[in-house]
Amino acid sequence: MKSMIMNLTQHAPTPEQVTEGVAPASATVQALLMFEATRGDQGRLQVPPMTEVRRRAETLANLAAESGASRAMIGGASFLMGPLEAALIRKGIEPLYSFSARESVEEAQADGSVKKISSHRHIGFMNAAPQQSPSLEQSQQQGTAVAPPAPRRVYSDSPSP
Repeated sequence: MKSMIMNLTQHAPTPEQVTEGVAPASATVQALLMFEATRGDQGRLQVPPMTEVRRRAETLANLAAESGASRAMIGGASFLMGPLEAALIRKGIEPLYSFSARESVEEAQADGSVKKISSHRHIGFMNAAPQQSPSLEQSQQQGTAVAPPAPRRVYSDSPSP
């Protein structure tokens, strides 16, 4: 019997993915994967805060752990994938990405035109998560720690003062 793979994407699993143990994502999972821009104090659209992204990643990882899954198919907003991979790994769950082949079929129509149908066929899973690396605390104890990077400057479309 194949072990269950938690579906942490907004997409229904393909027949090939179902064969490999992927179940449909719950409405709760789908809601946690959807992000919308919000309006700030000045009425400008703004991106979701990373605290919210990390909170959702932790919640998704907790749901996967509670389900008993040892693996999770992930995909969606690219800014969520790093935090989600890390949260899943902390829970002992292997994050997987679906690898698919793009296929295109052309069908002649009765009126002489040609209809082109493109699809993606699931081929297998890839674990693209980084290998476990020592924590900062372990690195400091071993004397191999490096200084954290300097803070990044965040640019916006607002004029400089």
